[in-house]
Amino acid sequence: EGTSSSYSSSANSECGSSSSRRESSEEMESVDGLVLMGSTRLRPAPQANSSILSKARLYVQTYLSMFSRLDCTSAILPLALHGNLQNNPFRSVCWRVLLNVLPSSSVDWVTALQSSRSNYQFLQHKFHTDQMRKDLSLDPAINNPLSQEHDSPWNQHFQDGEMRKMIKQDVVRTFPEVDFFQTQLVRETLVNILFVYARCHPEIGYRQGMHELLAPLYFVVKSDCDTYDDIMEGLEDNLGDEAQPVKEELTRTVHGDIFSAKFCEADTFSLFEALMEAVGPWFISNKSVHTIGVGYKGQPWSRPQDQTTGNKLVDNLNYIQDELLRRHDPDLFSRLEKLEIFPQIYGIRWLRLLFGREFVFRDTLLLWD
Repeated sequence: EGTSSSYSSSANSECGSSSSRRESSEEMESVDGLVLMGSTRLRPAPQANSSILSKARLYVQTYLSMFSRLDCTSAILPLALHGNLQNNPFRSVCWRVLLNVLPSSSVDWVTALQSSRSNYQFLQHKFHTDQMRKDLSLDPAINNPLSQEHDSPWNQHFQDGEMRKMIKQDVVRTFPEVDFFQTQLVRETLVNILFVYARCHPEIGYRQGMHELLAPLYFVVKSDCDTYDDIMEGLEDNLGDEAQPVKEELTRTVHGDIFSAKFCEADTFSLFEALMEAVGPWFISNKSVHTIGVGYKGQPWSRPQDQTTGNKLVDNLNYIQDELLRRHDPDLFSRLEKLEIFPQIYGIRWLRLLFGREFVFRDTLLLWD
């Protein structure tokens, strides 16, 4: 239970059908090479030789099982909470639905995607200074490389270059143990997304660590697109009589625009922007996170974290330790208090990176589910 094989080793559909007949009383549904029993429990599906036709049929069946109802949240939420989205070919879609990037009804997805992709294209054009630098209608006193005027496209061009350089220095160190992130194309994509986000949200900008939040998002979006493309290419290469009706069923069920590889960057940006709505304030430091030392004016016998810091991250950490930990594990809370171990000491990286550095990459995705 809770253990899955890769999607590429999914069971043959004929074997799955005969198994369903033998165990029809359980009303099982296949989900990504697994058998869904109830709303939360998965066990491995019957093993058999895998073929592109069986993969395609299972892909369609999985899609319908998860997204055919009016509100698909009720189907995907139990799977996510019980760790059963691992190796699912629609993980990125589930994340986007749960973060309200996509509506809960799949019939509205294409329209929503077209809107978000157009928005990203607009932002890319807006923050691209090459055209502005070639604009001959601008005052030459402003539109020249030596101008320090705020409205100078050259001044902005140099600032953008410095920002991209800073982002790239972090991106090249992204999950070095994962081969996916070591290619130049993937790194350029991450830099592009982080740059557009920083320009679009100057109140936050780019802060170290954001690349480690973006990377898992791009990984799952790209993986889902690759899975769709692999199945479609496999069906196109299959010359058998059965391939064409299976392909037609797939295209009729899953709109090709949902997993269009050319929009992976745009789709990841919208997902990252939604995530940052929640965690973005943790990257803003109105005051130093170190509340101990010079300038501390607390009341006698009070602790430094008892003071309002004006820092959202520190205030959240204080709440976690002083309220949640005290409630759920009073012994540990008392021990930390006795040793004067404040939550800032251990919790800043945990929250900002959503535990991304505390687990191997595969387990991080599972935790994020």
